[in-house]
Amino acid sequence: MGKVKGVIAPENISMNCALDACPPKCPLPGHSWQSVCHKDETTWLAFYRDTINGEFKYIFLSAGSSLKGQSDREKFEKARELKKVVGNIRKKITSGLRSNTSITMQQNTALWFIDLLAIRAGNEKDTAEEADTVGCCSLRVEHITLSKDEEGPTIMFNFLGKDSIEYKNTLKLRPADEAKAIELEDNPQISFVRHGEEENFAQVFKNMERLVRKSDNGKAKKPTDDVFDELTTSTLNQYLKELMPGLTAKVFRTFNASFTLDQELYRLEDHPRKKEFMKTDTTQLKFYNDANYQVAVLCNHSRAVSKTFDTQMEKMDEKKDEIVKDLTAAKKSLKDKGADKEKIKKKIQQLEERISKHETQKEIKQKLAGVALGTSKLNYLDPRITVAWCKKFGDFNLSKVFNKTLQTKFKWAIDEADENFRF
Repeated sequence: MGKVKGVIAPENISMNCALDACPPKCPLPGHSWQSVCHKDETTWLAFYRDTINGEFKYIFLSAGSSLKGQSDREKFEKARELKKVVGNIRKKITSGLRSNTSITMQQNTALWFIDLLAIRAGNEKDTAEEADTVGCCSLRVEHITLSKDEEGPTIMFNFLGKDSIEYKNTLKLRPADEAKAIELEDNPQISFVRHGEEENFAQVFKNMERLVRKSDNGKAKKPTDDVFDELTTSTLNQYLKELMPGLTAKVFRTFNASFTLDQELYRLEDHPRKKEFMKTDTTQLKFYNDANYQVAVLCNHSRAVSKTFDTQMEKMDEKKDEIVKDLTAAKKSLKDKGADKEKIKKKIQQLEERISKHETQKEIKQKLAGVALGTSKLNYLDPRITVAWCKKFGDFNLSKVFNKTLQTKFKWAIDEADENFRF
């Protein structure tokens, strides 16, 4: 049984406005607001307490408001600003990896992971009250496995990230055997060190060997001890602001996500299979989703596979079998006397196109079954990249990749970006 919510009167509502602004007039005669405050560090306009569960309910600007759009644009412009100086920052990280000062070494080792793997910085929390989720700064010894073989060092991560989503990743050097490298690239739980970062990886591995075994006082670490025992999210972000004003771990994550999407999408420009990918809306959508998939894997945006997934796949197979059956019958009817061959050939072509489209749709569905593409679109991907790409390549229908909610939220990007925009 549910409960009937009580009426929310003006006396239950607190308003938030600028100090020099006139508070909104109470619309009910004889009533007044509970209070009026001036909290310019928040984005809510009003709040009240729920009459059922006692929780606070906040009123925010709509997703399509100009102020909200301005905030989103500033976020992505900060990430683009990072792009201009990231080379110099990476040089400083490289130098810091080799520092004899423990805190400097720890800061730069953690930042090297955040930059390469887009791991969240993580915050301290009371595990008795909340799920035991961690980020880079709060990694414990039990979350890391170090090993070496003939192909070089390997660092394995295994921990619960934000929203209790498991993060499993093995960081290693790219194999010299290109065929093997391509095969491993398809595994979302394997990441390769960037080209030119081999020496840095060797130093990072050396640092991690030290950090998972002993603290600075020489005491052996237990599995539950912190890897970065001198580091917190706040001290890391303070260090980041020294590297670039306004820089945070989240800006790094936004930059790497947007940069990855931009690079992946514009591979289409000189791709040997460009005509094939642009042949239909379905094939072009697959190309876009493949690029978005790379970002989702980088950011560890996972979701549980639907319980009905296998049933859905079976239904798709049954549908394909029906089309194949119709195609076989159509080809057979070509041999009939008096058959309208042109009409039948046209039907055969249509059926073959339907089969091709069906196979592409199934491939997309299988690949994205356990991946959440929407999270990165909503929070980490500069929408102007997608808008520009859609305009540049065949005037692709934006609604295929941005639903109505995203089109409303990113109206500013749709109005601003032309086909020449690049992140």
